[in-house]
Amino acid sequence: MDATTLNGKLVYDGTGYIAVGPSPNAKMSGGEVVLGLPNSGTVKKYSLTGYSSSSVEEMPSSQQTLTNTAISLSGGQTTMTFTKLLSEPGELEISSTGATTLVGGGTKPKVLAACSCRHMQIALSLMLFPPL
Repeated sequence: MDATTLNGKLVYDGTGYIAVGPSPNAKMSGGEVVLGLPNSGTVKKYSLTGYSSSSVEEMPSSQQTLTNTAISLSGGQTTMTFTKLLSEPGELEISSTGATTLVGGGTKPKVLAACSCRHMQIALSLMLFPPL
């Protein structure tokens, strides 16, 4: 990570989708997530406008700025990697100097609804380290 990007690697102990991203209120609704779908092999950004699968809206292609994306299934685990800009116009910011509240979850590949997910809420504080 440098002062402008976050290199993320998430491992879900199960096979299914995996998602994580900032939330202004520590709830899914109003959040924005990086969502990996292993069945389609995609890792993209989505807006969360509610708590059902119809409330998970893929951001427009102009906002799909993730790089180094991958999602894989192996040994009963789902692994997603990505690089995301910390600050982007019109999107929730991930702070490089303070805490950012994140929401996330993972579940079975064919189910994309809040009621069947394992959800988490964490506060993330990023630290910059000198290059090795």
